[in-house]
This record gives sequence, structure tokens and C-alpha cells, in this order.
Amino acid sequence: MAKFPKLESHDFSVTGIGWKESAADIVLSNVGWVAVTAGVGSEVSVRAYTPNAIGLNLREPALLPTSVRQRGKLSGLSF
Repeated sequence: MAKFPKLESHDFSVTGIGWKESAADIVLSNVGWVAVTAGVGSEVSVRAYTPNAIGLNLREPALLPTSVRQRGKLSGLSF
């Protein structure tokens, strides 16, 4: 671990388009992506970390914007 690169961050801002559609993806190269979903007009700030902050990108629009609908029941939450 002594030779492992330092984890560094990159900040992203995304404006939500509704709870049933992802507005953007944060891409972590060689790992995958995280879809960002928020209420209409809501400004979301996300900080992502990778070794030396390499391979972090924002993809707008989201690759699979409606994938947020493919989830199980959320207990205690309503959208």
C-alpha cells in the first residue's frame, strides 16, 4: 500500500430533472458509473475520489436515465 497513489477528489454539480429520471452519470473509468437523480431543479453536489483523481468524468445526459425506476420497494421513503 505504500506505493498506492494518493486518493484525490473531483467535485461535480448536477441539476436534477425529477426523481424518475437520472440527470447525469459520474463515470469512474474501469469501474462503472453512478447515476445521479434529484428533484426537478435541485442542484446536487457530488465529490468522487480515485487514485490521483484520474478517470473521473461527468456524462450528461445519463446513459440509462430511467434505470432509477428498476429498484425494489424503499421502506419509509416516498417520491
